[in-house]
Amino acid sequence: MIDFLNEKVLEVTAFVRGASVLGAIVMVALAYYKARTLVAVLVAALTAGVFLWAINNTSWWTDRVEEETDTLGRNTLVVIAAVTPLGAPVEIA
Repeated sequence: MIDFLNEKVLEVTAFVRGASVLGAIVMVALAYYKARTLVAVLVAALTAGVFLWAINNTSWWTDRVEEETDTLGRNTLVVIAAVTPLGAPVEIA
């Protein structure tokens, strides 16, 4: 069952990536159709490129977030909480 679901997730991911490429092409074509200027087409192409890069490089984003959180030292912080009954004195070690 898990293998089947993994295959379906990979298929959906490939479909979404393909649809995003098609959407980027349509966005650039629509910008040309509406404005018919080089600047509009270049801005649409640049925006589509950034969009496609962000979708296809999720591992870069994950690595970047891990690097940033490691530099803050948040992964090594351990918080221990103890539950005390009401009215009992609380000792902080």
